[in-house]
Amino acid sequence: MVVVSERDAAITLGFGAVLIEYSVYLAEQQRLRRWRQLRHGRRHRGRPPITLMSEPMATGRRMVAGALVLIALFWGFTVKAARQGATLTDSIARTIPASPEAIVYTKQRLQLTGTGSRLPRCPAAWVTGGFAT
Repeated sequence: MVVVSERDAAITLGFGAVLIEYSVYLAEQQRLRRWRQLRHGRRHRGRPPITLMSEPMATGRRMVAGALVLIALFWGFTVKAARQGATLTDSIARTIPASPEAIVYTKQRLQLTGTGSRLPRCPAAWVTGGFAT
């Protein structure tokens, strides 16, 4: 069993849609080219071969291919953003034990007690008569 990552799945979806559209286009061009060669060799007029898809179907096919490419782009960017977000939150989570939970600047002394709470006086340049809790 082959496991494909989400990013690779998005890329495959986008390329697959483009390749399918391109292969149908090439098949239609090849049929038209063969018809022209046969017509030229026999020196008679005839109608060109029926296209693989009518014009409305071709337009619809191209719209579906474009929609699949857009879905693949958004899917790929979403996967990338989720990975970067997970990396960022992991790095922030590792620094939480070393960082303070809250810093409060007040003009009045707060009567806070508890493990790890400190009430240093702020320098006069910061807040006149203030405390950092």
